[in-house]
Amino acid sequence: MKITYKNSIITHIITALPKKCIQNQELDFDDKTKKKIIKMTGVQERRILDNHQSLKELYMAIGNRLFETMDRESIDAIIVVSQTAEYRLPTTANLLHGLLNLKKEALAFDINQGCSGYIYGLSQAFALLETTSDINRILLFDGDAISRIVYPENKSTAFLFGDAATLTLCERDSHATPSTFLLRSDGRGAQNLIVRDGGIANPFSPTSIEPKIDSDGNLNTDACLSMNGAEVFNFTTEEVPPLIDDLLEYANISRDEIDVFCLHQANKFMLEYLADKMDISNRTPINIEKYGNTSSASIPLLICDKPELCLKEKALLAGFGVGYSMGSALIDLSKTKTDFIEVP
Repeated sequence: MKITYKNSIITHIITALPKKCIQNQELDFDDKTKKKIIKMTGVQERRILDNHQSLKELYMAIGNRLFETMDRESIDAIIVVSQTAEYRLPTTANLLHGLLNLKKEALAFDINQGCSGYIYGLSQAFALLETTSDINRILLFDGDAISRIVYPENKSTAFLFGDAATLTLCERDSHATPSTFLLRSDGRGAQNLIVRDGGIANPFSPTSIEPKIDSDGNLNTDACLSMNGAEVFNFTTEEVPPLIDDLLEYANISRDEIDVFCLHQANKFMLEYLADKMDISNRTPINIEKYGNTSSASIPLLICDKPELCLKEKALLAGFGVGYSMGSALIDLSKTKTDFIEVP
């Protein structure tokens, strides 16, 4: 799907990180394994939720930070993008609607999406702003706590994922620079990043938590995330360059004209491979070494972590992964404000 939005902007992005920091070098694996995986993924350390926390505390911290300078009554909709919801039901958006004391007229709904979720969420927010006359301001939350669904003895995933939550304020603006989006899917790869048990297809049972050796020779359980790293790498390297190039063609702009490429922080080796393949290495910031792969939150986290590199007039954002799902967007971030919070 290709679409252009002409009257929507991002005015503010806030990121919240849990204070708890895990050093990958200290994980309970042999030194040779740790050295190899850290080199490949690039992840030195990650922030993860403490035992007393859920994403709710992070969402509330960034929401309340925004409302220090903004009237709650001005918010017309709240969208939460996550694959680690607070509850199976109700939606996290409705939960936050109540906790943040928003007006009853405000829409509230969740989007169950992962690595491409920020792009999908932005597209939905912009669509509401452009087609619904009563909606002028939208809170877009993106957050995932993938650490809670990773088996700690699985070498493919234990080193990779961190937790984070972000809030993007989207507003209607008749003077906005047009934003272009390209969204795609390939559900044939859905089995390559999956939590097999806990849904309706495979209800949770005692066998869900029994450790076993998976097809890659890693210890895992069916209640935790399973990842076929080789297949995910192949998908990314084959699909992301045309995803970006097709967006640029649609927007009638060349790669050389793009100020910055803000890519989902999936894996450092993968990001460097993509950037080198597309000859954009000097415009592709990477911060996965400090935070790991934070799923739907990784792009706004990158923007808040490196605002001097990312807050540009011609910023290309691209998310890709679980599903398989992918999305790219060309957006003016030159007037966007950012903020960073650590939550104990």
